[in-house]
Amino acid sequence: MFDPKVLTEEKSLAQIAWRSRRIPSNGFNVLVMIVTVATATTYAYWSSRPSSSLVELDRLIASTGLTLSTTVLGFLIAGFTIFATLTKPSLFQRMAIITHQKSGLSYLKYNFFTFIQVFIHYLCYTAFTWLLLIIGAKEGPLGEAAQRAFDNPVVIKSFIARLGLVVLVAWSAYVLLILKSFVFNIFHVVMTAIRWEFEKPEETGTSNNDR
Repeated sequence: MFDPKVLTEEKSLAQIAWRSRRIPSNGFNVLVMIVTVATATTYAYWSSRPSSSLVELDRLIASTGLTLSTTVLGFLIAGFTIFATLTKPSLFQRMAIITHQKSGLSYLKYNFFTFIQVFIHYLCYTAFTWLLLIIGAKEGPLGEAAQRAFDNPVVIKSFIARLGLVVLVAWSAYVLLILKSFVFNIFHVVMTAIRWEFEKPEETGTSNNDR
């Protein structure tokens, strides 16, 4: 017997993020991320550019990423609105009682978590790049803290700049990959809703000849 209370079990985005870990990873996305992280790490480790140049590169990536992520969030909201408004309540109800085998979630939560997961990543990425631009500004808090806390701030500054480069490149690539997946999911959901309308009479035992 289906209990509707399970639909409102999650009380925060943190709980949704935790439970969405069950959603299987996309193999193509994983492969691209491995190559991206390996390439960025190799470049950051072997680059002969001075730390000041790497810091400027980090700021450029963070600034570009912040601009793009805030713009894309508007697109994500529009896409999610399409999903929420075009999908029929009867389809939502059917999805709620069918379990997605690989994740153990209902198909309803599997689809909603897939969309919300993208929102969470973009919100976190936006917050990270915004915070990095503030604390990593020229003569900002991060540089001042490194200057005061360590005996050799030049080495620490170089390490932070190289680590920041890897994190920024990897995370920027990841949010682009999940955006690609989001576009496909919007298409798939709309097609599923249309297919449901065609197949619904058969599901309820009503044929076209009975009309």
